[in-house]
Amino acid sequence: MKDLIVVFSYSHGNTIHIAKMIQKKTGADLKVIETIQPYSDDYDEVVDLGLKEVKKGYEPPIKEISIEDYDRIFSRNTYMVVYDGSCDEDIYSYA
Repeated sequence: MKDLIVVFSYSHGNTIHIAKMIQKKTGADLKVIETIQPYSDDYDEVVDLGLKEVKKGYEPPIKEISIEDYDRIFSRNTYMVVYDGSCDEDIYSYA
């Protein structure tokens, strides 16, 4: 069974670090979601924008990620549905 961890991280700090720890324990591949239009490097500006986007239900366009070769996908973000390939009751995620 081939597993994939998919994460979105503004700064590539804690989220990526934890995802890599999970990757090391599970042997899963790791892919990072990237927005088409990068966010600002200013943390406060990104937090303010993020709050506005969440309130509006806005999800920015993202670069395509190939997932066809995976049996299970683990994710903790709003951009990708977590599923085991069949989209049925077997839902997996990590915290």
